[in-house]
Amino acid sequence: MPAWRMLPLLGLVSTWIGCAALNYPDEAETPAEGGPAAPVLLEIGSETDTVDLAALEARPEESEQSWYALTRAARLARQTGDFDVAEERLAQAALQLAGRPAANAQRRAVHGMRARLALDFVALRQEEKAEALAETLFEEAEAEPEIGGPATVELVQYYAGARAAQAREAGLTESQLPLMRIALAS
Repeated sequence: MPAWRMLPLLGLVSTWIGCAALNYPDEAETPAEGGPAAPVLLEIGSETDTVDLAALEARPEESEQSWYALTRAARLARQTGDFDVAEERLAQAALQLAGRPAANAQRRAVHGMRARLALDFVALRQEEKAEALAETLFEEAEAEPEIGGPATVELVQYYAGARAAQAREAGLTESQLPLMRIALAS
């Protein structure tokens, strides 16, 4: 048999082998003994979230919670409109992660969540809280530019525009370069 007739067969065999590698275990199968179960990350909006939030708020030993539990509690609090609790939980998570490098994904995620929370405070017209949180985040991003991300850039752009408008109203010329430097480095 000529070799060119074997090419389609070779293609089918390689496709079958490739697809066989993608066979995933059934959902009914349990993880191996001793191995941890994979975390479920997308349960936001279910009835268990309110129970989890209540359980997290009832815990007196907040310092024992992991950064993940704190950020999850902050997400849930933000969804229910309790922005003060969200700010507190995110501050605790940021403290736990402060020893990690600025390029660490978890640390960057918490920084981004805090930047989004500052923008939420702006939208809620709680300017003092937004300004205080934004200044803290700007200091962090200026000291360690790797920590910044899209939320930091969005926060910087908002405050650069707002401060420029305030300076124009007061008849002053204020340079927005320090803020824009943070956005560029982020």
